[in-house]
Amino acid sequence: MGIALFIMTIICIASISLNAMYHYDLKRITQQLKEVSETDNTNERIRTTTQLKRVNKITDGINQLIEQQIIERIRYKKSLQSQKEEWANVSHDLRTPLTSLRGYMEVIQKEDLSEADRKYYLSIMERKVDDLIERINVFYDVSLIESESIKIQREFMDINIIMSDVLLLYFKEIDSKNIIVEISEGMHEAYIDQQATFRIINNVIVNAVRFAERYINIQYYTVGDKLIVTIENDTSEDIKEPSRLFERSFMGDVSRQGAHNGLGLYIVKALMALQSGDARIEVSEGVFKMVLEFER
Repeated sequence: MGIALFIMTIICIASISLNAMYHYDLKRITQQLKEVSETDNTNERIRTTTQLKRVNKITDGINQLIEQQIIERIRYKKSLQSQKEEWANVSHDLRTPLTSLRGYMEVIQKEDLSEADRKYYLSIMERKVDDLIERINVFYDVSLIESESIKIQREFMDINIIMSDVLLLYFKEIDSKNIIVEISEGMHEAYIDQQATFRIINNVIVNAVRFAERYINIQYYTVGDKLIVTIENDTSEDIKEPSRLFERSFMGDVSRQGAHNGLGLYIVKALMALQSGDARIEVSEGVFKMVLEFER
């Protein structure tokens, strides 16, 4: 009877002690959670003084949630900073041609300007307007891609027709730089969305015309169920990380030059993916090659 009473007493003491430890730990966890929730940008974790397994499982779970929240906060800050930089670039990219247009308008309004000079400045303004429209189109494409609002409707089409239409748009630039364009003849069908593919080829040709020095070479060939389109141009640019040119936030010199602030190739990659295709860049000494893979 005495031994039974002793055992019961030990069990009661142990139970009371364990309950007190649980109560202490839970009270401490509650206090720490309050401090974490009231502190901005904290990296604090929940800690316990005891080694109770059940309490440790709770704190481990809470700390995993805190860790995830820290990761999301860092990702959000980076995204927010990237958006601020992009909006600053958008503002600059739109303000610059508009300011230029205003200047030319003031020039052509002068009464002593000859008719020949007036036509010359009007032709410059026309190119500036076309460039401004293209910039706006690029920003619009990005907004559609980011909001997942693009609706792809694919059909079998001859890509060479789209390629020819795009090249005609940049005939003046190609002619003024004395660039030789070589392109494969014949029909080259693929399963594509016409509008999305037009934007893809347009952005690639814009990039090629901008950096080509002597030639642009366009070839088509098939591999299994894929139609491969390669647009190759010579260049003096030193491109060390070609795959990163597709990144929206990449700040490399090549990807950020010219009218489109580097977003053109980002759009190419995104629109190719939406058509179950792919885009990659191959660079060798003095040669830049865009490789587009379409389903056929």
